Amino acid sequence: MAKKKGRPPKSPSPHTPTPTKIPKSLDLQHIDDEDLEDIDALSPKKAASILQKLDELRSMIKGKAVADDPKATDEPIEEQPDAHSLAAKENIDLLKGERRDCCIPEIDIQQGRVLTPSQQLALLKPVEAEEIKLCFFQMGDDKAPGPDGYGAAFYKAAWPVISSNVVEAV
Repeated sequence: MAKKKGRPPKSPSPHTPTPTKIPKSLDLQHIDDEDLEDIDALSPKKAASILQKLDELRSMIKGKAVADDPKATDEPIEEQPDAHSLAAKENIDLLKGERRDCCIPEIDIQQGRVLTPSQQLALLKPVEAEEIKLCFFQMGDDKAPGPDGYGAAFYKAAWPVISSNVVEAV
């Protein structure tokens, strides 16, 4: 059978829980909710069986989580260092470390097309009022040339009044 082309096979994300197959011997689906609500009212044998299955499930899930997460520890959450103290320790370690010079090496980048001297001069030339007017009048009436929300139709209609301010701003 030929391999399908296209997307690579899905790999589980490190943030996605891995599915765990629960053995039938630990299946608790047949237990009624009433049994779990008042476990003291159950026969000692049935209560012990349910509690044993729950303990086995907990240890199986914990073992799976530890196997999936190499950084997992058996320490209670209260005893694990919090994110704030870890970040503070890391920053202190960085400050105590050796000074690293952060300089950018000189690189002559000339990959791809390079502007000719005449093109470079054309880019340095000042923008003329007629060019600015042409830009506004070529724009669609429903387009907004700036963040103020006024459409190009407004600028076209008010051009005799606002042209000097717009040219000065550009």
